Amino acid sequence: YLCYEDYPLAKTKFLESTLFYTDEFRLGEIEMYRPFDLIGISCLTPQAHQAYAILKAVKRTNPETQVIIGGSHARYYAAECMAQGFDAVCMGDGERIFEAIMKGDTDTLNHLRHPYFSANTLVFSDCLTEKEMNACLIPVRTERYINRYQYILKDRLGTTLVNSRGCPMRCAF
Repeated sequence: YLCYEDYPLAKTKFLESTLFYTDEFRLGEIEMYRPFDLIGISCLTPQAHQAYAILKAVKRTNPETQVIIGGSHARYYAAECMAQGFDAVCMGDGERIFEAIMKGDTDTLNHLRHPYFSANTLVFSDCLTEKEMNACLIPVRTERYINRYQYILKDRLGTTLVNSRGCPMRCAF
């Protein structure tokens, strides 16, 4: 979820916790993240070096902060993500996984543990139902948001677009 202060749920109460969503992590101001118990990163492979830098900076500043990674990079490079030191890896849809980790209740995710990894690692794979997906918030794409997004591909400014999740033909990926 990508949000700014003008997004209705940019700051909200959840499970007696304050959630803050942003797409702009400030490595130069790492101390501002010290109060956070959990940081989740959604990552495409071209952004992996940034995700790894965030992980290392957070762990250097506050080793107790849990850092989890999801997105397509985590899905296809889960072993690499675990080797980097992420506390958990979300392959596929991460909404249910992130919520359980926030609650400190990873035992409820045992059925979602990826079978390739050992039982003591937190690598999960999940797939939301159509109803659950339709209940998810739509990412912000206002001009204010797009103009602040710094995603560079081949020296050109870009953005991301999720044009589908899953398959309408009941495929299993």
